[in-house]
Amino acid sequence: MDELVPWIRQDCRSADIPLVACGVSFGGFYALNFTLKNPEIFRRALCLSGRYDVGAFLQGDRSEAAWFNQPLAYVPQLRGDALRRTAQARATLVVGQGAHEGRCISETARMARALMDRGLSCDLDVWGHDVSHEWVWWRRQLRHHLGRMVAA
Repeated sequence: MDELVPWIRQDCRSADIPLVACGVSFGGFYALNFTLKNPEIFRRALCLSGRYDVGAFLQGDRSEAAWFNQPLAYVPQLRGDALRRTAQARATLVVGQGAHEGRCISETARMARALMDRGLSCDLDVWGHDVSHEWVWWRRQLRHHLGRMVAA
């Protein structure tokens, strides 16, 4: 927020250009979480093969800070101003059904449902059983979705 966002805006010569957060695998979680927390800056999140149930990675941490970094925990609780603020952003959640996608499939579906249940903008794009958890597919998914975002 303090270094990269100002640099991007300076490079684009726009003080308020809307940004897209993008990530693959665990980076998909980061892209979504960052967008949900900063919707005035990041208007879109493009999340490929993300993991959104991060409790297992927190080693039993049940602090408030840990809870507020688990979108599957906090999104269903969004209300009032927090929900209206978050509604500025749109998420695109993409996952394949092939090798090594495992938990990404169910967690992506759960995350999309949680967003939609709160009335938040979310596109769920589930690719085929041949689509595995690797860069060859993420490149294709990036080209597909970034091309659609630019055209819109």
